[in-house]
Amino acid sequence: MALNAVSSAAFSSQGTLPLPCHLMTVRKPSCIIRLLPAQMRNSTPRASAFYTPKENDKAVRDYFLNCVNDEIQFHLEEKQSCDDSSASYSDVSLLEKLQAIQMHILESQQWNASKLQLCHRKYLASATNMIHYMAFRSYLDCDDDPNFLLSLFNWETIKSHVLASLTANIQLVKNLKSNSLHPEDHISSKILYQEQNNATLFNTQEMRKKASSNRELLFGQFQDTRTPHIMVTVGQEAIESESLLITDLINAGTTLFRINCAHGNPSTWSEIIRRVREISQMLKKPCRILMDLAGPKLRTGTLKTAPSLMKISPKKTTEKTSIRLRIGDLLIVSRGSFSDQNEFSSAQRITCSSGYLFDSVKPGDSIAFDDGKIWGKIVKIIGKSEIVVSITHASPKGTKLKPEKSINIPESNIQFEGLTSKDLMDLEFVADNADIVGLSFVRHPNDISVLRRELEKRKLENLGIILKIETKSAFEKLPLLLLEAMKCGNPLGVMIARGDLAVECGWEKMADLQEEIITICEAAQVPVIWATQVLESLVKFGIMPTRAEITDAATAMRASCVMLNKGKYIVRGVSSLEKILHPSTKMKPDYLL
Repeated sequence: MALNAVSSAAFSSQGTLPLPCHLMTVRKPSCIIRLLPAQMRNSTPRASAFYTPKENDKAVRDYFLNCVNDEIQFHLEEKQSCDDSSASYSDVSLLEKLQAIQMHILESQQWNASKLQLCHRKYLASATNMIHYMAFRSYLDCDDDPNFLLSLFNWETIKSHVLASLTANIQLVKNLKSNSLHPEDHISSKILYQEQNNATLFNTQEMRKKASSNRELLFGQFQDTRTPHIMVTVGQEAIESESLLITDLINAGTTLFRINCAHGNPSTWSEIIRRVREISQMLKKPCRILMDLAGPKLRTGTLKTAPSLMKISPKKTTEKTSIRLRIGDLLIVSRGSFSDQNEFSSAQRITCSSGYLFDSVKPGDSIAFDDGKIWGKIVKIIGKSEIVVSITHASPKGTKLKPEKSINIPESNIQFEGLTSKDLMDLEFVADNADIVGLSFVRHPNDISVLRRELEKRKLENLGIILKIETKSAFEKLPLLLLEAMKCGNPLGVMIARGDLAVECGWEKMADLQEEIITICEAAQVPVIWATQVLESLVKFGIMPTRAEITDAATAMRASCVMLNKGKYIVRGVSSLEKILHPSTKMKPDYLL
């Protein structure tokens, strides 16, 4: 049964099309399989994908109907028996294999039609291409020989126009096959190949224009052809230097300024924004403002040193602003004020005002502080107000822990609300003063729905939205998060917040995680911000960046924007990053000169 003999009427009401058995060369699951990093410890982490088996399986069909609103669906028929038992993988022709992939991609589009119909018209083509890409990937993940398929495509370009590239390759194979009876007709074959190559090139250019347009809508347009943008996080220090810091940062190459609403207050934020706007206009160098909503992030509060460790000095009466933790130390985290526990009188103490922490953890859970610089194990929970932590990882001489540092519990299932009451208050300020809002610690599409409704109420259709991917849940649901955000026409982007993400998922997986996020965003034509610890040695300590940091910064050229965090030597950091990202000349080996 040839594939082209199957008419469009064969589609069922559910949008599925049975494929000939000799075309179904993939290993089919017998039930719904969720591909998550936790289930793929020995392979590359993937964002969530669901496969659904054949439609006559009622139990699975019922499950599918229950989860259709929460997951992207990819339909793969179970491999059926063939009349010819000798049929094998090698019997499947290249053309048939490509056609099977094409059909799988089109089916996946049908399965997700209801989600695509909800996307804003400006994002419909991008969302559809992302579904095509995820379907292509799902096919490869189950194929017996994915390398064979990968070798047929330019993987760097197919992401941005999956179906067009696949269709062009199918037509090329058909044309070459029809001319195979006359192998001497090399000119005809060459013309056919060039025609298909031109068609693919046209689609590539169109998609690149779309990606470039999305980037400019979000970050603004460069005065020249440079990319990516450079963004710097600023705070109180920006208004304590008589505007010199902001001036120097803009002259060094900064095009975006980030304000974290977890720190400071509207008075400080207003002054920062006023200075950025005035200096940007004076220098005739456009800059935009991103304001991150604080979100439900867990942070350390006030500190208390153990009595046996306190140092009394008549010359110093200033309040202690940090505690030093070593491996084996005990640390008590309290919900509010400190209580006296004789059993742990030698423990150091901190507070955390969020009740989420104390309601969700259990003994044995791992806990990390300050982006993973300090790790511990929860050994005891005292009521619902205190947890006792045994420190398992710190520097040999001890690591300082200060207030307002991050707390992560990767193994717990903490249920956060989408926008906190503080976020809603801060959103009023953001709406009147910023160009872009950052949604911190997004975990579920519902978090984006809440923000979208708030923006619609305020008629903020031009305010950019940044989805900060800093949790395992956000990584796993990235395609769903993008589809939800694409329901509105606001400029859209993604930030890879590598600090929290590495703590949540494991630093050894970071290379694969950030590659996966960038690839999916490229398929969706969504600009990406490369953030956290870029050139950190230089920015914080003024020392020469390591080779790894320089390579990391250069790799960030794949992103649309690179972010530097605050530091004493931030201007030098921006200047160095500008030279790495936009070199005036490129070195070439002698044999190319």
